[in-house]
This record gives sequence, structure tokens and C-alpha cells, in this order.
Amino acid sequence: IDSSQNVGIGTTSPNSILEVSNTTAEIIVNRQGNWASGTAGIKFATNNAATDYWTLGMQPLTNNHFYLKKNAATYLTVLDTGNVGIGTTSPGSKLQVAGEIRVADGNKGAPSYSFTSDTNTGMYSDVADQIKFGVGGDQRLRVTSTGITVTGTVTTTDLAVSGVASVDGGFTSNGGNTMNLLTITSNLTCQGNITVQDSDKILIGNSGDLELY
Repeated sequence: IDSSQNVGIGTTSPNSILEVSNTTAEIIVNRQGNWASGTAGIKFATNNAATDYWTLGMQPLTNNHFYLKKNAATYLTVLDTGNVGIGTTSPGSKLQVAGEIRVADGNKGAPSYSFTSDTNTGMYSDVADQIKFGVGGDQRLRVTSTGITVTGTVTTTDLAVSGVASVDGGFTSNGGNTMNLLTITSNLTCQGNITVQDSDKILIGNSGDLELY
């Protein structure tokens, strides 16, 4: 204990109220006895009376879960299974959040939500009121309040559109003449070509009132 009342363990010149110095400087807090009535952790008081505080450690429960609390409110829970909960004390997955999550806007080359082995593929929102999906650093799908825009080729065996369908490019049918490849219940605007294979046809009307081969 130096003249400033600093306590040193393993050192003769402590730099704070308590300093532990060693090649393995570990402090073990061992909760023994009845776990349901004992705690093991550290409290950080935010007032002189220590009536307002943060707690980091294990609470008086019959488990080995780890908590971060502000007084009686639990903000972070780590179960002994490794599951982490924010705003919940019983996370059912590796990470479970009870509340709102906000992330950076991202862009098509570095989306906000991506994958460990594919960082330029995922979801982002670099324009207000739009959600976009990028693949390989390029935008492929955009969702707005007025509709969905797809960039590239859409491959499907059955496509139904309720509303106005706009095709900027060409539309090619490779289905058989008994397959409803594309169903439009309103208007279709095509700024390009509509190509139908020899064995296919275009039907207009509920019962094929007009057939184009």
C-alpha cells in the first residue's frame, strides 16, 4: 500500500486503487454455497451511496448465466450455452434481441447484412424508403412503396402479377403451351420484345378468346 492508499498485488508501484501484476494476472470470483441466494460479480456504483449501479457477473440464480444489469434491469444475458440475449433473459438462438436494431445503410458493394464468405452479397438501404438486395456487388432487387424492380433475368415456372407489370427489355417464354408462364391481372407494359417459342402461344381472355401463335 503506497502513500496514496493504492494497493498493489505483485507490484510495489500500483497505478490505481487496486493493481494486480503478474505473468498471469487473473482474479477469481468464486461463488460457493447456495447459488440461488448468492452473487458473483462486480458492481460499479454511479453515486456515493452506491444505490445506483451497474452489475457485471452472475446473479442469485441456480445457473451459470452471465448478466449485465443496471440496478434491477437486465440489459445483456449470456447463457451457459453461449446464447446471447439483449433485452431478453432467455435467448433461444446465438443472438436474440428484444427491440429495435439499427445498422449502417450499406451499399451494393458492402451491404448492411452480408455473409462471412460473401461480403458483397446481401441486403442494404442506401436510399430512404427502399430496401435493396445485391449479389456479387451489383443491385438485383429493389423494393419501394410502389413496387418491386428486378435487374437481370427472372427465371420462374409460374409468375403472377396483380397490378401493372413493366418489362424494360424483352420477355421470353420457354414454357409449353399448357403452362401459364406469366399471368397479368391488370396492365403489361413492355419496352422491348416479347418472344414466344414455336410450341407456345399467347392467350388473351379468361378462356383464350384471342390466341397468338
